[in-house]
Amino acid sequence: MELSTAQNPIKREELLELRSDFPMPMGAHVLGHSQLGMSVFGSEEDQNRLEKVHGIIWSGKTPQADAASSNEGNRAARSRLRDSMIVATTIRYAHKTLITEDHDLLEASNALGLEFQGFRIIDIRSATSIAKAAIARVRRLRELNPQSRSVQNLPDWP
Repeated sequence: MELSTAQNPIKREELLELRSDFPMPMGAHVLGHSQLGMSVFGSEEDQNRLEKVHGIIWSGKTPQADAASSNEGNRAARSRLRDSMIVATTIRYAHKTLITEDHDLLEASNALGLEFQGFRIIDIRSATSIAKAAIARVRRLRELNPQSRSVQNLPDWP
């Protein structure tokens, strides 16, 4: 959901307030699609990355064409462009995984991983399983070597 354009002003403010608790990476600015103060000037590398990501996810479509279409009111083009911006920003900051429930992005995960050195897109259920397994491994290590300072204590979750 695009928070800044939520129809209900009270709900929009509530959601924007909740978002403020989380760090927001600043992606390369795309005119008409990026919030001022929430983006950075992009480089040629950022432009090339966005074009590659967009072409992979949306089967050869270009971000320029979708930007133009979205400026004419095409909501699907706007959504495609903004999804691509999110993926490109995630890759820009060298994150290896994006968690989403967006079907189109999940379908593009393998192709994106081939182009961007193992980058992947996973759903919430997979991310939760990975986190639980990592926590269980650390707990087992701690049980095997309780004196080790290299293995920190973990909270009770999950």
